[in-house]
This record gives sequence, structure tokens and C-alpha cells, in this order.
Amino acid sequence: MERQLERTLALSGLFQAAAQAHEVATSYGSEPTDLTASVHAIFALSPDNVGEIYPWPSRLRTGFTLIETAFKRPQAYPRALPADYVNRSIRYALMLINLEKLLLKNPELTTRLRDRIEQSSRQLSFVESPTDPQILHQLAQTYVDTIGQLKYRIHVVGNAAILKKDENTDKVRTLLLAGIRAAMLWRQLGGKRWQLLFNRKQILQNVQTLKQST
Repeated sequence: MERQLERTLALSGLFQAAAQAHEVATSYGSEPTDLTASVHAIFALSPDNVGEIYPWPSRLRTGFTLIETAFKRPQAYPRALPADYVNRSIRYALMLINLEKLLLKNPELTTRLRDRIEQSSRQLSFVESPTDPQILHQLAQTYVDTIGQLKYRIHVVGNAAILKKDENTDKVRTLLLAGIRAAMLWRQLGGKRWQLLFNRKQILQNVQTLKQST
């Protein structure tokens, strides 16, 4: 896969994780397959290629659609998703990029984050799915104990009744962690914030190529 396609795949993973966090906080949660794809990416710490992080591009269609909806001119293209959904998800995605940048400047916290994820990965053989509630709780606590210690934080706005349930807050935090993983991969592949403004046409072309390959 070409590097620019890999970069767009990582960006789709980032946008999808941000959108899922919004979905969980405001409605009934993410689709199981989508959640699995995001959590799988967290545990891919030493991959040989991007395909090992996101082995199921078809499960990133929420991310693809969000990028298309956000990057296309509203006057020329109909919006595929509600404006509030798009705006909130994009905001979270950009905040995750900022968080990952701050995390990069803190090697001690980065090492602690990796160690905690590795600890959770050793529990995967004892559960049926990486989205097992116990695993999600561990990942959520990892987020609180590491990224949650940074001065810059993300406040996810949602339905109070939904967020009162521990399983939902665990999902939201796990998805934010998945977003950090995607933002890290995107940066490692040459991703820059200015590309989101000036390389939109190329990114949209990449999305179409990725969709056609699934």
C-alpha cells in the first residue's frame, strides 16, 4: 500500500474513533465490529505494516464517510451526516492530534502508556473478545492514568444518563485511546495538520481508493 494511502487509512481510524466516542456518549454506542477495529489498533504496538493495525478497512467506513462529509464543499455535495455529529467528531479528532503531540513530548508517560497496554494485551488470551468489558475497563483506566494526566484534556459532551454507566465511560475512554493510537500512526506516516486544509482533494481521492479496495 502506498504511503499516502496508509496515512489516509490512519486518519480514517482517527476520525472513526472520535466519531464513535461521540456516538457512545450521546446514543446507544458503537457497532460491535467498529469497536473491535478500534480496540484492535490499540494492541498493535509492534506491527510490521499498517495492515496489521487496520486489517479490516471495510470496518473503517464510518471514518471514511466522516472525512468525505467534512472535506467536501457543502454547496457542492449533500452532507451524509448531521452537522452536529460531523462538527463534534472533527473537534474531538483535532483535539486527539493535539493530545498525541503533547504525549510525544513526555517520554516517561509514553513508556508508561505502552507498558500498561502490554499488560492488558496479556489478558486477551483469557477473554473471548478484545471488547470484553474487563479489557475495556483496563484500557479506560490506562487512559485516565496516562493521557488523562496531561494538562490538555478532552471533555466529551453527551447524555448524562448514558455517561453515568461505567461501561459507557469505559468505551468512551477506550475510543479516545484508540484515537491517540491512530493519531500517532498518522504522524509517523508523515501526517501534518496543514494537510487537512490544503491536501483535501488528495485525501478524498485516497478515501475512494481505500473504499474500492474493501
